[in-house]
Amino acid sequence: MSSTAIIIIVLVACMALGPVFLLQPSRRQRQLANYRSTAAREGLKVGMSDYMGDSVATYTLRWPQDSVNKFAVEPIHLTRKEYKHELHIADYWQVNGKIASPQLSNQLTDILQAVPESVVGMDVNNDGVALWWKETGGEQGYQSIKQLLESSAQALWPMVSAPRKVVEAD
Repeated sequence: MSSTAIIIIVLVACMALGPVFLLQPSRRQRQLANYRSTAAREGLKVGMSDYMGDSVATYTLRWPQDSVNKFAVEPIHLTRKEYKHELHIADYWQVNGKIASPQLSNQLTDILQAVPESVVGMDVNNDGVALWWKETGGEQGYQSIKQLLESSAQALWPMVSAPRKVVEAD
């Protein structure tokens, strides 16, 4: 076999196998899949949201199942901004929604001051508490997000839950 034939066979093999190797997930993609599957196994709901043109993951810890249909939560959405403003909570967090009491405002301020830079948003609604996370910080980052969700849900639930008004049909 001539050297030209060997070179052609090697090139054809590379052309055939190259796209297959390109389809393999990167290390970062495998890491993200691991975070998300771990979160799902541990009872968190994972979704995606748009934050300033980028896609970020939302990790949600749901309220206790036995109380979801009995209570209505006034939705609150908080977004991290790059600038301080007097109307923001904890300096950088813009509020969309109504914060019902000074106690709730103080509790949210305490929570937001403990949030890592990789968290860019927070939702409190009928589903539960959600953090918008850039999925950085490795396994330690994931664990801190999970712990923050658990402590936030525990602290906020008594303040945001209000009996749901039931309207009976005539």
